Amino acid sequence: MINNYLTMQKGNGLAKPPADATAGMSIIQDGSAKIVVRVKHNSAAYDAGIQPGDRIEAVNNKPIATLDMFELREVLTHEPGKLVNLDLNRRNQVVSVALRLAELDVTR
Repeated sequence: MINNYLTMQKGNGLAKPPADATAGMSIIQDGSAKIVVRVKHNSAAYDAGIQPGDRIEAVNNKPIATLDMFELREVLTHEPGKLVNLDLNRRNQVVSVALRLAELDVTR
């Protein structure tokens, strides 16, 4: 029998959940390529100089071909304050940037 009830355990019920982070950009997958399609103004990605059209080649020195979109999202949306290094292909030139993930503001 499956129990579908949630229970609250002492000490676990009222803890603040860990904060989510944001890089401030939208990414699509085209085949195996991951392409930045939007950069939010005044975001971590904006401050790092990331531009729409940039193709992500590596994340923290890990080739992008080894990461699926879920794994990429995990890297870019957890641990506010974490530094993420990206190697980008911008108009056939390699550009390396570092961005510090910002805490996601869920009040907006």
